[in-house]
Amino acid sequence: MPADLEPRSKARLNRALILARAVMLWEQTARVWAPWLLGAGVLAVAGLWGLFGFVPPMAHTAVVVVAALVALGFSVWGARGLRWPSREDAKRRLQADSALVHAPLEALEDMPAVGDPALWALHKAQAEDAIKAARVGRPKAGLAEADPYALRYALVMAAVMALWARGPDKAGDALYAFRPVTNAAHVTADAGGHAVAAVAGLFETGRPPSPVSAKAR
Repeated sequence: MPADLEPRSKARLNRALILARAVMLWEQTARVWAPWLLGAGVLAVAGLWGLFGFVPPMAHTAVVVVAALVALGFSVWGARGLRWPSREDAKRRLQADSALVHAPLEALEDMPAVGDPALWALHKAQAEDAIKAARVGRPKAGLAEADPYALRYALVMAAVMALWARGPDKAGDALYAFRPVTNAAHVTADAGGHAVAAVAGLFETGRPPSPVSAKAR
């Protein structure tokens, strides 16, 4: 960085670079937390459909443990690709987010050479303007890279269908998916049968059953 930059400009640039690095690091972490989010989503959707009403508590516990182990494996694998953004990476991110042309932030490392002082003064003024214009854009979640098969959309659709088929009063079953022992006392095989009946009624009538009709089944 040129030694004759204004102190306020240096401080502003350093803050922008720190923020750019933080945003870039956050975007990379999606590959670490996304497997846990997707794993929890799979369990929650299964709970919404009442599928755990068909299995004993031990099997339910095994499913939760396997889901956690799979999420942990993908999370550890994703963490291997984390990389601390360099100063040059942060500069390029600032330039891209700020739509700065001719890489003015990368030129900050230039040192004055023998020549016209007016040209160096112009270079310095352009650097000052670039620093003032530098802004970090909104972070990108990075889910598209962490979930290349778009499983998240399928889970959302399955959850909506479950609430439509079984009724919104069954939304609490998503939480019981993570508590096998409590689920055993709350969701019975009979409740699972109601889920099957609800789905059958959905395809027959095109409408979700009312709580009264669901109980009557």
